[in-house]
Amino acid sequence: MLVEGATNVDWEDLGSGPCPDHGGWCLYPADIGDNAHSRDHIVIYCLTEPDPPSRGGDTLGRVRSESAVALRYPDQPHDAEAIVIEPSGIILVITKELLKRPYVYEVPRRTAPQQAGEIDTLRFVGLLDLVPSFWRMRMVTGAGVSPDGTTLAVRTYSSLHFFRLRGDSVPSPIGPTTGLTIPVVEPQGEGVAFVGPDLLVLTTERDDADHAIISFVRVLGLPSTRR
Repeated sequence: MLVEGATNVDWEDLGSGPCPDHGGWCLYPADIGDNAHSRDHIVIYCLTEPDPPSRGGDTLGRVRSESAVALRYPDQPHDAEAIVIEPSGIILVITKELLKRPYVYEVPRRTAPQQAGEIDTLRFVGLLDLVPSFWRMRMVTGAGVSPDGTTLAVRTYSSLHFFRLRGDSVPSPIGPTTGLTIPVVEPQGEGVAFVGPDLLVLTTERDDADHAIISFVRVLGLPSTRR
């Protein structure tokens, strides 16, 4: 899909959740990448989830961004590759850190659309209880929320980490802070989403041949599977 009315500086994640101004379901493309830690602001777009392409491989559809929010960190620019859309509408941004715990920021809620040139300031929530490792490629590259909204999956290049969502507080860890090793070999794994209570889909960036790897991983014992 081509997203009209949006600019791609460094789109890194795609979240889904309730729309901010109507009862539908929306997609949230996150232009939050900043490898050089130099961006003045980041942007999260919002659009109603479109119908899937009419046939496999059809990527020529168009959809328009309905709204966008420009955001600035309260301390300094950060590189980030993960956003979290909670069922309540809370949006969190998780930074990508090489040697320290990831920062968690909350997008402030608005009662009216931003005006041209207006930039909101993210609220620092806390540090995510995840032990990064540059040598083990354990840096945050994506996140996804379980269908029932209770569990957060955070992925790195090499591991999966699970947390219990707590509204506007830092998600609390489930299991070891070193995470679970991803059981498939990925050249640059950056996507994760729940497709069931205990089933996740992992995706990579496209390679030089324009191919991406899609894998499915089942994780038993998550809170979202307990009844």
